[in-house]
Amino acid sequence: MKRWIMAFAFFLSWTPCAAMADDTELAREHFERGVALLDDSQFARAVIELERSLAIRETAPVLFNLGLAYRGVGRYLDAIQRFRRFLDIRHETKHREMANLATTLIQELEAALVHVEVEVMGDATLVRVDDRAVARGDGTHRAVLDPGSHVFEANRDGYVPARATVVLKAGARERIVLDAGETPKPSHITVETRPAGAEIWLDGKLVARGRYEGQVTSGTRRLRVAASGYESEARSLRVGPGSRQQVSITLTEATRPVTKEWWFWAGSAAVAGATVLTVILLQPEEESPHAGSLGFVTEALR
Repeated sequence: MKRWIMAFAFFLSWTPCAAMADDTELAREHFERGVALLDDSQFARAVIELERSLAIRETAPVLFNLGLAYRGVGRYLDAIQRFRRFLDIRHETKHREMANLATTLIQELEAALVHVEVEVMGDATLVRVDDRAVARGDGTHRAVLDPGSHVFEANRDGYVPARATVVLKAGARERIVLDAGETPKPSHITVETRPAGAEIWLDGKLVARGRYEGQVTSGTRRLRVAASGYESEARSLRVGPGSRQQVSITLTEATRPVTKEWWFWAGSAAVAGATVLTVILLQPEEESPHAGSLGFVTEALR
């Protein structure tokens, strides 16, 4: 049956063409090689030759045989497309039997396709199936695929792509859930300080002196830079998922308290001495108690 289909398709494709241009001759060569490979069940190689023939010249038999080759390598969606195109351009009389077979094959292939619902959440920006963009944003996205292994992916900037690899059998119906916001990418920060040896504290831990470069988790990070003789500086850093930040901090030299200056204490001592002397000099002389006429002390009676 298979060999009869190939021979029949070959005959109908090229018999009417007596005088051909060079490109048509090349199309014939690819077609002949494709049919031979298809008859030998070398479907992948047959696909290559028949696609080359089709790129040069579209004929109903080329489309039909290419549909058979796609079916052989498991590319059911492509096979259905080629069979339908064959039915569109076929000759009503000459291709009647091939048309009946193409219709039957389309029905069989459609029944073997897999239907997938992909539930996406987490503020996704792009949804991919087998590295091909199929939708944008959160929601329920539907896909009709060939049986086999497929990779589903939801992307969001700053986050590790949510990915699921699933092997789907012919005719399967599957539901897949992807959370694009599940795993933030690590963030990267660089901190440089002046003076060069200043301590760098991150979230309460001493992480470096002078310069720090490393990965941190997203969120609010507490940064403090300190050095002897300088005013320390503290900052809150808002770190986004997968972001890169560079921070430069120049500390201000600490102002020396007036109480630490030598002249402050020397001056204070002089002022204190002068105050004491003034108090002594201004204090009135102590009066002697007044003696009464009878020789008693009368001071207390005043």
